[in-house]
This record gives sequence, C-alpha cells and structure tokens, in this order.
Amino acid sequence: MIQHMRIEFMADCKETAFDQPEMRSAMEQFSATPLAVCVCASEFAMNNWTPAELREEVEERPSNFAYELGGGVTACLTERAD
Repeated sequence: MIQHMRIEFMADCKETAFDQPEMRSAMEQFSATPLAVCVCASEFAMNNWTPAELREEVEERPSNFAYELGGGVTACLTERAD
C-alpha cells in the first residue's frame, strides 16, 4: 500500500487536486500546494484504511470518502501550520 500511495496515488492526486472541492478548499484555506495536500491525504488514507477498505470506500461510498478525507487533510494541514 505504501508503494501505491507514494507512486500512483500521489501522481493522480497532484493532477486532480484542483478538481476536488475538498482538496481545493484545503489548499485555499492554508495556502498549501497540491503536493502538501496530497501528502496529507496519502498519510491520512494509509493511517485509516487498509487497501481493501480504501477501495471499498472509494467505490461504494465516494461522498463519505471525500468528506472523511477532506477532514483528515484539514487536520493534517492545521497540525503542520502550528
């Protein structure tokens, strides 16, 4: 999972961060770069879901996943700003 998150997730995340309202909001709120937001998203995902759970969340509950991920990214960026 770590390898996937570092390579595939990060590349996709940096390309689509501005397309996702939760990610765009976090970038604007904290004046963060797409890379910083994606690092926080990756860390949050790895700490909260197994690969199977993550796949299930994304496929079956995308709105819930986006909400939870947005909250995790905001918490991560807040912690890093302090």
